[in-house]
Amino acid sequence: GVDRQLSSLTQNLLTGLLAVAVVSLLLIGWRVALITAGFMGIVMLGALTGLWAVGFTLNTITLFGLILTLGLLVDDAIVVSESIDANRDNPDPALVKGDDASLGVIKRAIDRVGSASFAGTLTTAVVFSPMLFVGGILGEFIRPIPTTVIITLLLSFLFSIVFIPAIGRASILRGYRRQNPIVRAEKEAARAVGRLAAYPSSNGWLGRLVGVGLALVAMFAAGAGMVTAGGLGFSIFPTGKDSVALSVVAEFPPGTTIEEAQERSAEIDDVVVSVLGNDLDRSQYVRGNERVVDTFIDLSPIDSRSTTAPQFVDRIEAGVAEIEGVRVTVGQSENGPPPVEFPFAAQITVTPDTVDAGQAFATVLRDNLIGRQLTVGGSDVTITDSIIGTDGEIYRVDGQQVIEVRAQYDEDGGLTGILNATEDYVAAEFDADALSAAGLGPNALTFDFGLESDNQDDFAALGVAGLVALVLMLLLIAVQFRSLAQSLLIFMAVPFSFFGVFTALSVTDNPLSFLALVGFIALIGVAVNNSILLVDAANQERRKGATAGEAIGSAVTSRFRPLVATTVTTVVGLYPLSISDPFWESLGFTLMGGLVSSTVLVLVSFPAFYLALEAIRTPARNAVRRRRGRPEVT
Repeated sequence: GVDRQLSSLTQNLLTGLLAVAVVSLLLIGWRVALITAGFMGIVMLGALTGLWAVGFTLNTITLFGLILTLGLLVDDAIVVSESIDANRDNPDPALVKGDDASLGVIKRAIDRVGSASFAGTLTTAVVFSPMLFVGGILGEFIRPIPTTVIITLLLSFLFSIVFIPAIGRASILRGYRRQNPIVRAEKEAARAVGRLAAYPSSNGWLGRLVGVGLALVAMFAAGAGMVTAGGLGFSIFPTGKDSVALSVVAEFPPGTTIEEAQERSAEIDDVVVSVLGNDLDRSQYVRGNERVVDTFIDLSPIDSRSTTAPQFVDRIEAGVAEIEGVRVTVGQSENGPPPVEFPFAAQITVTPDTVDAGQAFATVLRDNLIGRQLTVGGSDVTITDSIIGTDGEIYRVDGQQVIEVRAQYDEDGGLTGILNATEDYVAAEFDADALSAAGLGPNALTFDFGLESDNQDDFAALGVAGLVALVLMLLLIAVQFRSLAQSLLIFMAVPFSFFGVFTALSVTDNPLSFLALVGFIALIGVAVNNSILLVDAANQERRKGATAGEAIGSAVTSRFRPLVATTVTTVVGLYPLSISDPFWESLGFTLMGGLVSSTVLVLVSFPAFYLALEAIRTPARNAVRRRRGRPEVT
């Protein structure tokens, strides 16, 4: 299974690299495509060397980290390459004289995008850095991802300002450039969007009305995204949509002989073989006795069959339901934690004097749960079955005697939210008064979902780490732009992504999860980098004396192509993995959907917010400049 996943990830990495090169060829030109492809290869080799230096191996997680960085590292390459290409069209006469003409173009290109690219790299590295300090199993699982991303990002920026200018001088600036129809259409679109960006500042009340309308579009999209998010389930590690392996566990009641266990196991095997047919690759017992039989089943590759693993699970469960004297649990093997048939667990703490009361209460709780319907994330979930997991016995947990009641559901998506909703229901229904009436202590009822509870604690720590990262990013951008107001403006790219993120998760039937959060963290870095590029370009124009409308119009026109190219290459690079490996699907679609949404709104609606901020900032700045005897800004 690991070998298959490594092969799939490697194939997707190579496919992504090729796709990025093709998109660069279509959107910018063949010279830039060659430079971008070579640049990504060099950065990947450097990242592998860096991972080896800090003690990481090449595994499924680090390989995925490299795929995740495709969209991040190509950002630097395209921004610098496109800046060199664009400045050749309109060089600064003061910088392009005689034999040093190409050096002048390179210098101007780096001056225009270097600081913004550096700020974008740092902010993205900062947003990933708190993930390095998440503890527990979840922390051990994710630590290679931020390590891979940070190393790759730093190398990407370094190589983009060292190697691309050197190579660009010898390639991009040499010879006559033929523009394909896509590039010409792109430039026309850039000019049109630039005119739209400047329109609210120079067309009186009609312009202001258009600006308000554009701002409302962004706010409506963000609000619609939040509404969609409310209808999504929540599961830290949701059940996968497909798998290459199944597990079948048969549990026999006390008193079963080994011969009877063998007979019933044979019946189960007949059902499995009948259901799987040619999609059964291999089956083996890993444990077998008169109480339990564990069987692992390997399926044919995902892309070679039309039936998914969950569908096989349902058919096998239906087939073994008629076999008497055995309880059969069928599940698909997961890259995350193994699935549990009865995931909800309520523990009743008892003493030698309250054992009978505890057993009676466990029966009441079990009967109350069976058939109970809960509303979770806008959907109804039913508890299909409940058992007293200790089966008449008393367990010891942390030195205390407990009786455990477990429950299962008709829905396995959004499991974390379902478990939390069940806990809230049970805690409210059987409060301290109800426990006292049952002859138990007021704190006798507790909840422990095993690994799921541990993951929830680690996930909460990841949320705290995310908030710390956002604060650090805000401070870093405020220092870079010397303006808290502009740093907050730049962060508007994050809510701009809500519509795309939650719509993509909803359409692809993915709940909010740990991997979706990792995708959102990556998205923050890319989305904020886009708005950094716009604000930095507008500020450069303002320092030259342009009005706010002229500045943001020019910024949108000049940055349109790298922003669109970065978005398209990121989507094209991640799409193959997202559709071929269900485990990474939610992360990929989170990043792709959010980036498309954010990029569109940054180009269309963000300028309206920029103009509104400048309308407030400019009078305040001029008041300060007048007191200092300095000329006012327009």
